[in-house]
Amino acid sequence: ISNIEFTPRFSLMLVFEEAPEYDWVMKYHDDDIVRFASWDHIKRSQGLDPTLLIHSSAPYAVKYTDVKTKEEVGEEMVARLKELYPELPTPKKTIPTSGDTDRSTSLTQTTQDWWF
Repeated sequence: ISNIEFTPRFSLMLVFEEAPEYDWVMKYHDDDIVRFASWDHIKRSQGLDPTLLIHSSAPYAVKYTDVKTKEEVGEEMVARLKELYPELPTPKKTIPTSGDTDRSTSLTQTTQDWWF
């Protein structure tokens, strides 16, 4: 186990009032910033606002984990998501993976740390 090396990922949850219908619930992207997207409210329970969970690519996270703030990373991830899906409305709320201010851990922890 000591030889296992984990790669970091930034993740961000976007909560919407309404969201367009897509023919996918989760999707991998061949992109240098956004690697994975999932309509998380669909697999959780009924009655939740449309919630999109996005994960960064590993190379992006490795490059910027100790360089950019979670706000900078969040803005870049949302901007790229808007390029991939221009019809996506502006989210009413964005939530990084943790409220930590320590750059080395704040955006690399699992979503279980903050999921409601």
